[in-house]
This record gives sequence, C-alpha cells and structure tokens, in this order.
Amino acid sequence: MKIYSIHVSPTAAAGDGDAELVKEGFCWPAFLFSVLWAAWHRAWWVAAALLVVSIAIGFGAEALGLSPLGKVAVNLGFLALVGFHGGDFRRWALGRRGYVDQGVVVGDDADAALHRYLDRLPGAIRQSPMPPSPPPSPPPSPPASPLMIPEPGP
Repeated sequence: MKIYSIHVSPTAAAGDGDAELVKEGFCWPAFLFSVLWAAWHRAWWVAAALLVVSIAIGFGAEALGLSPLGKVAVNLGFLALVGFHGGDFRRWALGRRGYVDQGVVVGDDADAALHRYLDRLPGAIRQSPMPPSPPPSPPPSPPASPLMIPEPGP
C-alpha cells in the first residue's frame, strides 16, 4: 500500500474541480529529471530554483577544483535531496495554486487511493461515474405443462 496526500482544487465545491494525489516517499522522476519534472507539474518557482541551484553547484564545484568524481558525488547528493523532497515541492506548488490539503489516503495505486477518498465523502458531494444498476429481475416462473391440471378458483 502506498500513502498519498490529497489536494483538492478551489473549484471542487462547484463540481468542476479536480483532485491531485501526491505520493509520499522518494520521487524517482524528481531525482532523474529535476527541472523538467518540476515544470511538468507546473511548479514554476521550484523549477527555477532547481535550475539556479544546479548551475550554482556546477560553478561552485568548478571553483573549488573538485575532481570529476567529486562533481558527480555533489550532483548526486543534490539530486537525492530533490528526490526525497519532491513530494514536498509539489505540495508547496499546489498550495500556491489554491489547492487545499484534504489529508492522507492509502491505496495500492493512485486510482485506488482516489476511490477510497471519494468513498469517504458525503453522498451529496460525490458524483458517481456510472448510474446505479437496476435491481435484478425475479426468476422466471416455470413453464406450464400440458399435464398440469389447474386448481379450481374460489
């Protein structure tokens, strides 16, 4: 089971909003594609800060005269920090866009976690994606046999 924090847009009360799930824990895409990952999630300030810090780390490593292995180690350390705090960066960016933190939900994947969250909502707010199925029809009565004698009525 994975743990997600759920963030609901300010327009969700009107029925046309959406919810964002942010997985807790290490974020591999943030580790591998830091600036592009932040831009993909529309965390523009985070993307700009990551770009500035990565450039500063490159210049600082060069100014200190680090060996190529030392430069790689410093960059991997920075990217590990980005990976560990990727969810925090997303939550901060969502908060700046007006999303409200609705708490934590657990599920096997993001869809299961979202369904679990929607199941907790009152029925008036939740919109079912499919109409309810009709009740099952009663079983058919057995066919009349020609040898059956009808019972006299009252």
